[in-house]
Amino acid sequence: MESSSSRRRSRSPRDSAPSLKVLKFWISNHWSLRIGRGVTRLESLFGTRDSPAKFHAVQERGMGTMVISLTSRIHHREVVERVMSRNGFIVGSLPLRVEPMDPVSKKLAAKVGVRKNALEIYLVINNPPFPEVNANDLTRHFAVGGAWPFLDRAFEPVPRTDLRYMFLTNELRSSTTTTAVMALDGKTAFGCKLRVTQITDPDTFFQSSENTYQLCKTLALADPDLKHLVEEKIFEKPAQAD
Repeated sequence: MESSSSRRRSRSPRDSAPSLKVLKFWISNHWSLRIGRGVTRLESLFGTRDSPAKFHAVQERGMGTMVISLTSRIHHREVVERVMSRNGFIVGSLPLRVEPMDPVSKKLAAKVGVRKNALEIYLVINNPPFPEVNANDLTRHFAVGGAWPFLDRAFEPVPRTDLRYMFLTNELRSSTTTTAVMALDGKTAFGCKLRVTQITDPDTFFQSSENTYQLCKTLALADPDLKHLVEEKIFEKPAQAD
């Protein structure tokens, strides 16, 4: 009669539940956590079905820990490579900063490295409003040249204007993608005339939010169809005191 110990030894690894571990990364410069859907979308940017992500915020706005749960179905290096590739994505009108925290993540991140100048970043003005046009439909419009972009729509227009704006991040840089995205400049989508420009030096551009506002207004003022969105409020005279 087979002993219980031999039965335990003969069990296949497939019979047991997948072991669960976590990798941790420090995330900063993301959007305000007061908006619930923002947290969910941030987690979806880092996680997958086999490696779900959970964001744990600290009290200060714009930073926190992203915990990636791992099962035996996925390699640690694959997760670290994907997570580190999000470094520089525009979220909340600012580039994300991703840093490994635990020893395993740090070791693998050192091998994977951070790809310099691997991202394509675009500024789009007069984008369709939310929720009238949802993110999936708008993303499909900009999914050209073989790329699936990450959209970051500003929740508020450029200060003192009615001008909406958003950023696109494409993970892989290529001349084909650049040409295809820039071909959308001046075209109409969902009833809105779009103006598109590429941010070629993100490190310098995102040092100040005023750079974003100024470029948005410059693009709008140069377009006869869009200048009314900014010039009335920019040049309006202050009210006279009684």
